[in-house]
Amino acid sequence: MKIGMMSTWNVPCGASVHAKFVGTAWVLSGHKLTVFAPYSTPIIGKQDEPWIIRNYSLSKGSSFDSQPLLDKDYDIFLLQYIPPMPMKQLLHIAPKIKKKAKTVVIIHEGNSPGKELCKFPWDAVVCFDERYKRFLTNVFPEKKIHIITYPCHPVEHGNKVEARKKLFLPQDKMVLFIYGIAVHHHIPLLPTIERVGKGKPLLLLVHTNVQDWFDIYEAIKSRYIFIDLRMGILELNELYTYLHASDALIYHRDSSVDIVVASTIYQCMGAGCPILASDTNFVETLNREVLKYRNLNELQRLLLDPDLKDRLRSTVEAAIKYANHNSAVKIAKKFIQLFKRL
Repeated sequence: MKIGMMSTWNVPCGASVHAKFVGTAWVLSGHKLTVFAPYSTPIIGKQDEPWIIRNYSLSKGSSFDSQPLLDKDYDIFLLQYIPPMPMKQLLHIAPKIKKKAKTVVIIHEGNSPGKELCKFPWDAVVCFDERYKRFLTNVFPEKKIHIITYPCHPVEHGNKVEARKKLFLPQDKMVLFIYGIAVHHHIPLLPTIERVGKGKPLLLLVHTNVQDWFDIYEAIKSRYIFIDLRMGILELNELYTYLHASDALIYHRDSSVDIVVASTIYQCMGAGCPILASDTNFVETLNREVLKYRNLNELQRLLLDPDLKDRLRSTVEAAIKYANHNSAVKIAKKFIQLFKRL
């Protein structure tokens, strides 16, 4: 099958992660993929794959080179939709795209889509769960809406001792891990983690490629001496080494006014690293796969619980089962089945 996908690529956002997971699975299965991505130097990875064409920008007054979309051969056109996409320009060439391809959009944002998106002649609209579907039925015909779960990274077990040696981490401490472009959300947790550290030796491993967040943590390290701070870009294989080395990943976000999914969690579930998550709408569709806490007092009780290891083990078992059931390969196949029905 020949698939043209318009999406962010090799950057830290949920649409890019989704596109990378299913797109790579399609290529490995023998499908022909062309990705139309925004201009920019990719943040994740050293260079683009050969099937990537960068032909537009996401900024206001954006540039848009429509020629690759018109010239390339594909029989499915798939848009990974986020609001910055240049929908006005895309709508302008919609009739020419429709002449050669069936059209599918994946809705990542859980709020009312823009008018240009709604005007585009979609053959199918894909969302991640029933929450999305409920609001999308006010915009699109229900028969066009399809639920396909957000994909997970394949299960990839590792050795904690070896991973810690590789990362120069102590073997005799609990290692709590946070990473990415949103590590600033975890700063309110520091006093709680400090109190937990009085009862057991621990280390908070912080990894980010955002200079501002690195500088903030660097400034407060003298106060919270349990922080191990690292700067740089984590490719997936490196991320999984960090997860294998850690006793738990902490995912802390406030609830969003929109419907959301936690792409970070789906990216990490396959590592077998337990995930502690604030109980918000980012994780409301997950149950035993993550260990939720409603407030910081509850997080402290969890981390000091004598039965924590057993609880985390149960969480990992559920997460591995979920990741296997919703692996990128299986989700990619569900998309192919949808494309064939169209």
